[in-house]
Amino acid sequence: MNKTLKTSIVVILLLTAAYIYLSPYLVLYQLKQAAERHDAQQLSQYIDYPSVRKSLKGQMGNYLLHKLHQPEKNVPGHEALAAIFASSIADKAVDLILTPEAIALLMKGQQFTATSSIKNSSTSTDQVSSASSGSTNELKYDLGYRSFSQFNASIYPDPQHTDQAIQIIMTRQGLSWKITAIELPKTSF
Repeated sequence: MNKTLKTSIVVILLLTAAYIYLSPYLVLYQLKQAAERHDAQQLSQYIDYPSVRKSLKGQMGNYLLHKLHQPEKNVPGHEALAAIFASSIADKAVDLILTPEAIALLMKGQQFTATSSIKNSSTSTDQVSSASSGSTNELKYDLGYRSFSQFNASIYPDPQHTDQAIQIIMTRQGLSWKITAIELPKTSF
């Protein structure tokens, strides 16, 4: 092999490794840009909605079950009924709330309400953004790999309260990344 071919192979390998390492950061940058432009179609390209729904339904169901659990009332079947009720409400609420606009608000560190994110509503994206209660302070982000195929973005709407972080979990899908889970702070419900 001549020296030029060896150099070319090394350069190609280094560029490929750099792309593989930097790709989640590039996707997050594109997500942030799409959120700022209110581009729901571009946001949707990077979201695995069934996986995100599953993660949010589990969180909301657990929260509701905890709120409905009343150990002082020893009523037979109460826990089973509470579990069914919590699961049903969590399923419906997440299906109504999970929209590209809601994801955009979370990416900006803002909160959303069920009424501002309901699908097929006549509320414009600008009205949804202004209806949120996010601060104008600069957000703090912690970015890093969980594993080779999982990446975590922690968004701190208030850097003083690190327990209030919104966790955006992305999973490698081919050469790109998609949001597959969102972990909300307990105070979000």
